[in-house]
Amino acid sequence: NYKNKLLNTLEASGKANIISFLEFNNSEIYSLFNESDLVLLPSLIEGVSIALLEALSIGCLVAASNVGGNSEIITHLANGYLFESENEIAIVTLINEIRLTDKTNLNKVRQNARQIIKTKYSIDMMLFEVIDQIIRSAAFIRIHHNNIDFLNYFKN
Repeated sequence: NYKNKLLNTLEASGKANIISFLEFNNSEIYSLFNESDLVLLPSLIEGVSIALLEALSIGCLVAASNVGGNSEIITHLANGYLFESENEIAIVTLINEIRLTDKTNLNKVRQNARQIIKTKYSIDMMLFEVIDQIIRSAAFIRIHHNNIDFLNYFKN
């Protein structure tokens, strides 16, 4: 399985003692994120990862595979790190690069992570986006179907 491939690659590179694979329940996630030096999300397929959003929201350093919505959320080296999916060598290399990065740059990445969540992915911003889309859709219907007033129809 993929976890075993990662462990074998880490062992071969002599880095197995610096990385832990943890199992936990949802109520423990923020505590684990706060204790982590890096949150690694090696997804093979991903939409918008809630774990990614949660980790970024509290300023964790996050490395995620460059699949699905991950690259829409993370700008590599700015607010997190991206690596090629299913490439164990790329993961180990990236982890080593992050370990060698000075604390000032790491803190900037953490700060940018929190900021992207606050400005684009907070509950308030996501609700605003949904409401804005509903209003735009309703305006489109009203403009393009002026012989039927859908807005007033649904008010009754």
